[in-house]
Amino acid sequence: MGKTDIVVCWVDDKDKEWRSQKKKYKLAEEGITDTSGVTDDSDYRYRDWDLLKFWFRGIEKYAPWVNKVFFVTCGQKPEWLNTEHPKLRMVNHEDYIPHEWLPTFSSRTIFYNVHRIPDLSEQHVLFDDDTFIVNTTSESDFFVDGRPCDSMVFNPINATSQDIISSNIFNNVSVINKHFSKSDFSKAERRKMWYTPKYGKLVIKNRMLSRWGFYLGFQDFHFPVSILKETYKKVWAAENELVSETCSHRFRKSTDVTPWLMRYWQMAEKNFEPRSVKIGRYFEMSDDNGTILDAIRKQSPKLLCINEGKVTDFEKEKSRIHEAFLSIFPDKSGFEL
Repeated sequence: MGKTDIVVCWVDDKDKEWRSQKKKYKLAEEGITDTSGVTDDSDYRYRDWDLLKFWFRGIEKYAPWVNKVFFVTCGQKPEWLNTEHPKLRMVNHEDYIPHEWLPTFSSRTIFYNVHRIPDLSEQHVLFDDDTFIVNTTSESDFFVDGRPCDSMVFNPINATSQDIISSNIFNNVSVINKHFSKSDFSKAERRKMWYTPKYGKLVIKNRMLSRWGFYLGFQDFHFPVSILKETYKKVWAAENELVSETCSHRFRKSTDVTPWLMRYWQMAEKNFEPRSVKIGRYFEMSDDNGTILDAIRKQSPKLLCINEGKVTDFEKEKSRIHEAFLSIFPDKSGFEL
């Protein structure tokens, strides 16, 4: 099995300089030049849950198989991070994203160009900083014989939704239907990749939605994405104009295609190994985080996505989340000073 790296992208969105730059470009895009009376009414998005240390502790303790960790930022660095760790590689957006697309405030641009990062291994796993490893993993959870592990579960796009994300996903699926067809799968391949017991009850969805000759959509699990550098190259070669346009947007737009497209591409071309959907679970923080705390303490499942949400008593919930993580990660990792 080849070397497997991890790529994690992070931004210190409480950084006043970064916020000021973001506001300047956003208002300029909207044609606003006088910013004196403009305020940011979404401060909850800039609260620091201070969970990144636990992300690194999970990597060290439960993913020792990792070759290198590529930590991607716009030049920011947590003050506690040990940049001399032998497995850590610090990456600035300027190191790999074409200059004409910088600065960027869109994760699409950041992720679509990952394959340009110097020395990144062919097979790697894309992590968000809100997705944590809390129990023992193996390289075979992410790659098997050089093939990315994933769960090909069909999911129709909500036709009544008007948000940007739904528009982006529709764009993704349109690209997939342009280049692939469900008829590309033989009966044996369908049994292995669509109807495997690894998907549990979700196999029922696949059986129902497989009746359509084209793809209606794919279920996104918010788990780390196993991906090959060759996949980026194929997508760029096939849809250079569309991906370039997406990367030219400093902020996400409804006309974008998201990096989920690369995951869809790998599945549609049958270049993946089916994986259990029970490997991880998605949560959104709220005023009642009991289920999240329980999952952390029980360390089940092994991958947890804990997304930001609207929380009334932030300090209280932050303390509770920290206590839960400290119960399983009481010691510093080598990634901490």
